[in-house]
Amino acid sequence: MSLVSEWRNMAGFLRLTSAVTAQTGNAINVNEGFTMTFTVINTAPAPDGNNPRIRYTGVSLRVNGTQWASVDGGNQVIDFPDQLLESGQSTSVAVPMTAVSNMGDTFFGAFADLFAQEQIARARVIADLDRDAYFHVWTPFQDIHEEIS
Repeated sequence: MSLVSEWRNMAGFLRLTSAVTAQTGNAINVNEGFTMTFTVINTAPAPDGNNPRIRYTGVSLRVNGTQWASVDGGNQVIDFPDQLLESGQSTSVAVPMTAVSNMGDTFFGAFADLFAQEQIARARVIADLDRDAYFHVWTPFQDIHEEIS
């Protein structure tokens, strides 16, 4: 396995999800604020005799606005509150945003708005692989037998 494919595999264990967790009314309207909560989970297999410990440190979120919504305070890198993610663990951060436009502003956009949602953000997770934990090795347990009289 090449180092590039191994790197891609490591990045693939960080799953990012998002949800609108606060808004005014039933819909997000232009010029209204809302809050997106981003959650990252470490989906790496649990460490055992066959899998290394894959954990991440320095976990942060790079979030950019789009033509439809802006990040309050501008595009930014935000640290997640939990800076160490073991296998199976997750952490979340709330990001205030403002809707700035919608697809329905033009004739064709109004038609498209019936079938699509506006892209409100571009986001990625940035983290460091804990190399010391990854290369920490151990042997499987061995049953040790001795006669006891």
